[in-house]
Order: sequence, then C-alpha cells, then structure tokens
Amino acid sequence: MWPDSSMTYATPLRIEPRTSRQAAAWLLLVHGAGLMLLPFLVLPTGLRIMFFIMSVGLFCLGWSRHVRRTCRDAIQSFTWYAGEDCSVVYGDGIDIPCTLINQAFIMPWLVILYYRQAGRRRSLFILPDMLPASTFRRLRVRLNTELDHHNAARQMCARTR
Repeated sequence: MWPDSSMTYATPLRIEPRTSRQAAAWLLLVHGAGLMLLPFLVLPTGLRIMFFIMSVGLFCLGWSRHVRRTCRDAIQSFTWYAGEDCSVVYGDGIDIPCTLINQAFIMPWLVILYYRQAGRRRSLFILPDMLPASTFRRLRVRLNTELDHHNAARQMCARTR
C-alpha cells in the first residue's frame, strides 16, 4: 500500500498549459536569430525571400500554438490518469484518449512528454511558467517515480538477454 503522501501524486493529473513568457522568449530568440543570419547567407534573392516568408509563417504558427494557444492544434488540457492512460483536449474541445510513452525529458526548467495518439507519436513541452508551481512539481515527481520504475524493469530485461 502506498503512503498517503504518494496518493496525491497518483490521482489523475490534469495539465492545463497557460500563456508562457518563456515560450514567447524562446520563439523570438530562435526565429529572430535565423532572420538575422539570413542576409549573410550566399543564396539567390528568391531563396532568401522564401526562407524569410517560411520563418515568419512558422513563427506565427508557433505563437498561436504554444504562446497564445488559440490554434486548433493547441493543447488546451492533458490529463494523465494511471500508468500509461491519458487524454488530450485540443482547441476544438474534443477529449481524445491517448497513451503516454515511457520516455520523457525532465529538467527543472523544461518537461517534454511523449504520447501516442491514433498511432502517431506526439509531444507536449511544458515550461515552468505554463503551470502553477505545485502542478509542475507534481508532474516532475510523478514522471521521475513512474519512469524510473519502467526504466529499471527494462534494464533488468536487457540484462537477462
């Protein structure tokens, strides 16, 4: 039986990302750096214009998907139930079941969740200012405890082969 303190981490964890200043800063930095390098590339003018238009378009898509969260493909909520069971709600409001992949990037400043939906691998990146501090901490603790369990089992299976 789990101690009572662990039960709060085992309950369904609902992640509702909000507007992020850190995501906005990263988008501006990455796309701005690319645009600043563009004049120094030895390319035909037509190709430079095409790269400029693509960069601005991808910046606008990233802004609406990850900063403002107004895009139809923007994740409005992600609920992790137990084990690998989870669901995701996009901008259209439909709750879609998915499966959490036993792999994640977990750092104090960034968490990337990988999940499978309709046979396709997808990801959700979460910066600390996208969630309340307690929810971000609960997510990191739960990922560390549950993924360590799966990684330990995987390592034991690899040793027996």
